[in-house]
Amino acid sequence: MTVVMGNSTLETADKAIDGRETLALARGDAVRFFEALAAPPPPNDRLRAALEEHARRVDSR
Repeated sequence: MTVVMGNSTLETADKAIDGRETLALARGDAVRFFEALAAPPPPNDRLRAALEEHARRVDSR
């Protein structure tokens, strides 16, 4: 019975998450999104500054 309840709870949680994490795009928007992933624009000054700040604050080993 515990396994059944656990599976039911997981299914309910999955449905709740799907409803909040799924983004439906119009075809043109989806095309632009995937084109940007395939060929991202070069980093601008704000992104470079954010990366420098991250490197300064975070110790990644």
